[in-house]
Amino acid sequence: MLVACMLALFLVGLFYGGYFERVRLLASSMVEAYFLNAGIVLQEIHIKGQVNLRDEQIVAALGIRSGQSLFGFDATKAQKQLSMLGQVKSARVMRLLPSKLLVEIEERVPLARWIHEGQIDLIDKDGVVLRTLSSLDQSGHPLVAGAGADKKASALIRILSTHRGLAQHIKLAKRVGQYRWNLHANSGALIKLPPADVALGVARFVSLPDWQTLLTRKNLVVDLRQSSQAFVNAQAATKTPVLSRF
Repeated sequence: MLVACMLALFLVGLFYGGYFERVRLLASSMVEAYFLNAGIVLQEIHIKGQVNLRDEQIVAALGIRSGQSLFGFDATKAQKQLSMLGQVKSARVMRLLPSKLLVEIEERVPLARWIHEGQIDLIDKDGVVLRTLSSLDQSGHPLVAGAGADKKASALIRILSTHRGLAQHIKLAKRVGQYRWNLHANSGALIKLPPADVALGVARFVSLPDWQTLLTRKNLVVDLRQSSQAFVNAQAATKTPVLSRF
């Protein structure tokens, strides 16, 4: 019994004295040295699926550099770190011993620029923010604005893509009250779409007589919020509005 107690005290002393930790570190360094001597070090990183991500972003997320031992490299952790990058939808990391890493990435595809809270973000079809843009950025992606526009932009852009003649005139789609859209034309004309059926609202607009001409008029407002009729309100030279119904 006394021997057992003395042995226990001895082991406790070794533990709190850091002996076991030093042994662990020594063993780890010896194993790593063995792998280094055996040539099991990172020499190549093969990346598949990379489009917009920069090499340095990927390497930084992996947490490993060329010439470093692959001993102890956690591929699962590296995958999670890659997935935390806004532009990455999914990632897969595999060790190809003795000296290679294979990185497979599925990037999110930019869809639109979203104006909200004083900034412009590049988003994908799911509304995921890929990165914040400069106010001078002219990426060519459609411009949407307002709370909730990030989640609804994909459906609207899909509808407008079937009416390219209209889409090319639209400089901004603004979400109103998180329940419907206003389309702002390059000329300054405004199209108010209904909340219930956006596709029908767009179709109704392009069925109006001379709708292309309407889009060129600076102060025009086309109100399609009512399903039964469309109101076209053109501000005349006088202050009296001209109201037309279709």
